[in-house]
Amino acid sequence: VRLDNPPRVTIIDFKSGGPDNEDRMSLDEEEMRLQVTMYGLAARHELEYEPDRGIVRYLGARKGQDSEIQVDLHDGALEKARNTVIDNARNIRERRFHAGPTQGPRNKKSASRCHECDYLGICGLPSAREARG
Repeated sequence: VRLDNPPRVTIIDFKSGGPDNEDRMSLDEEEMRLQVTMYGLAARHELEYEPDRGIVRYLGARKGQDSEIQVDLHDGALEKARNTVIDNARNIRERRFHAGPTQGPRNKKSASRCHECDYLGICGLPSAREARG
């Protein structure tokens, strides 16, 4: 949290690597935006700040690459993120594991997202059973 003009703040999330990181466990841009927006909600709720803007900053960006992603933290964006997390929690409780914020695999080389999923060990979907081998 950068205290630009308290209670107005900027939320910055530093990421190792660059924007073209092909690591299969890295978050995609939509997931990073959601993550920073959730940090904004936490800053508002727990610290009583007013999140003004969010930034994802790549520490390993090469010269000429974009090193930042701007994240909107206005009230509508914060509410949308809150609802996304509520919906995702509901989907997990109801064992609907393919309903997350990213439908496909993060790594373009994977056929499904199952190999990347935190719930692989408990998921009963046929694709998860196949991924477990």
